[in-house]
Amino acid sequence: MLPSYQPQHPGVWLMSWAVCPVAGPSPARRTRPPCTLLLGEKDQPEVIRCNEEMAARIPGCRLLRRPDCDHFPTLRAPEALVRLVTELCERAPAA
Repeated sequence: MLPSYQPQHPGVWLMSWAVCPVAGPSPARRTRPPCTLLLGEKDQPEVIRCNEEMAARIPGCRLLRRPDCDHFPTLRAPEALVRLVTELCERAPAA
């Protein structure tokens, strides 16, 4: 674990809340393209809650949960990421 993310560094948590949509108004409401968030169920509770709130604020957003993953579902389940990106590209309107 990186030292900056260890529990003895509470400033990191404060900074992370500053970018979390739970902390205040979010430009996520203006997002219009197909949007999906990929969440590892073994992540920290605060991160899970932040992702749930973000998904709720983005119109039409899907929140996909990987019960077998932690904070890095893109590294732990790369095949799921490939399927997800392929599906999103197929759903996106033509420019």
